[in-house]
Amino acid sequence: MGDTTKDLEAGTVPPVYQNKIMDKQEIKSIRAQLGFTQTQLARYLDLSVKTIQTYEQGKSVPSGLVTKVLRHIITSKSFKRAFDSIEI
Repeated sequence: MGDTTKDLEAGTVPPVYQNKIMDKQEIKSIRAQLGFTQTQLARYLDLSVKTIQTYEQGKSVPSGLVTKVLRHIITSKSFKRAFDSIEI
């Protein structure tokens, strides 16, 4: 696959990859649902704030592992309950 970010913006991501790629709107939405700042999300995922910013600006896309973790957090009720008790 070519440049994932450009493919995503152009709508040319092959169907096999579409559920594996997280676009900037989805990342922002998940962060908002968690009530996290970019700094808090970066700390939780052990990433730099700059990395979170590039994801949210659409300059790059998260790895498959980061995508899976974020989607799991947001869809798992027990995970979200545990998340509420974490101070970041």
